[in-house]
Amino acid sequence: MEQKTGTSQAPFLSWLIGPIAMLLAIAAIKIVGINFDLNMNTLAPMAVVVIAGIVATLPRVLRENEILTNMNLSLASLFVAILGAEIINSFTSLGAVNAGIFFLVVFFGQMLESKGRFEIFTMLTFAAIGYHLSLIMAEATFNSFSPDHVYTYLKEGGGGVLVHNLERGAGAYVFFSYFTISIIVGTLAASLVRGILTPAGEEGWFSFLGSNQGGYHKGNLPLQIALAVWALAHIASLWHFNAGTLADQLGVTTEDGYHGYVGYWASFLTGLVAMIVAGMVSERWNTRAMLLASMWALFQVSSWNEAGLWTNAQLEGSWGALTWFGITFFICFAIYKISTHEKYGGWANLEDHEYSGARQFWNEHWASLMIGMAFFFGLIIRIQWYIIPSMNSSGTETWDMTGGSDPWYMKRVVDYILANNAHLVFDADRFYPVGGINPRPPLFTWSLAIGAMILTPGGVCWDYLQFTVL
Repeated sequence: MEQKTGTSQAPFLSWLIGPIAMLLAIAAIKIVGINFDLNMNTLAPMAVVVIAGIVATLPRVLRENEILTNMNLSLASLFVAILGAEIINSFTSLGAVNAGIFFLVVFFGQMLESKGRFEIFTMLTFAAIGYHLSLIMAEATFNSFSPDHVYTYLKEGGGGVLVHNLERGAGAYVFFSYFTISIIVGTLAASLVRGILTPAGEEGWFSFLGSNQGGYHKGNLPLQIALAVWALAHIASLWHFNAGTLADQLGVTTEDGYHGYVGYWASFLTGLVAMIVAGMVSERWNTRAMLLASMWALFQVSSWNEAGLWTNAQLEGSWGALTWFGITFFICFAIYKISTHEKYGGWANLEDHEYSGARQFWNEHWASLMIGMAFFFGLIIRIQWYIIPSMNSSGTETWDMTGGSDPWYMKRVVDYILANNAHLVFDADRFYPVGGINPRPPLFTWSLAIGAMILTPGGVCWDYLQFTVL
């Protein structure tokens, strides 16, 4: 019988994921130039995520090194997650949010590790670190707008504009941009360290990627380039935002010389196009990939010109349309010449029985992707067209509710539930002074009230009620 003389150190390499994400976050803060003191108070939230990531991988590390194999390590990690979250919440100044993040990273991280979804756990770690990075960046940006909280932009030509909502919108742009970059970089890191720092998952979304265990796998290059383009698109958008004037950043369109900045959605859609192009390249649809990429780039450049982000006299006036047509024509002509060239073109598509990793991924997960995207865009619509417009409404200077009397009465019922922990059955204000029965079913109002209770540990915060509508 072969005796084991030592334990493998390879499983412990996965502990480097959290520190790498933390170092990248600190580097981003320093590159941007934000005043960030490297002390325990500022680094503690990120350190909590790093510790949680290590705790989540402990069951797998112990199993692979044949340590405590007879113990229910999954149950033990759940106990550690609950205990650690309680300690963070009760005995430190980090609060309930960081305690919840610790629990989520440990609980879901251990679950992902046990199911072999190592790459998704890497993404989760980067996302948790990115959440703290995004808060730091958004807070610094928000404070730079109105340090004295005046919330009034004084125009150069005279007069002022209330910019409280505009500052919130700009701060939200910064937060979600950095958070998106963190997730994208986490995905890129997961594909790069797959088989090196972390095991190569054989199931799930990343199972169709090649492992880097025997060296860099070139088959992953199209995906990695697409992810890099996606991240760089958001980074370029943030650079353009920081380079603009205060009026451009806040969106004060009535200010002279206003032209805005390249926003979040242009960068996000650029990333989606890059992913589609990467899939086409994997299928050897190189002509289609060149056409889609070049036309999207041309659309972006032309839209920036139309928005006034850059100007050129040759593209203005009656000849401007012909000039744009000529640019489009010659780009398409160049694509045609390259694709039909004997040396550089003539690509052969994959046979019907030859599936690329991208095709296999799509065939396996297209349904979950479509449902996830529907949920994602539904959430975005509810945030951008509900939260932002209803904050600090004119007249009330507080949260606004529109659409007639129904929202106001629903809010009254929810407030009653939060105050009394009971449903409003008989309402004395209906048919006053007689009173009447509340005719509205309880499911909707109770779902909002319970959501507010869940979002606020230790009590009920009335402000959280608005977010449960999402």
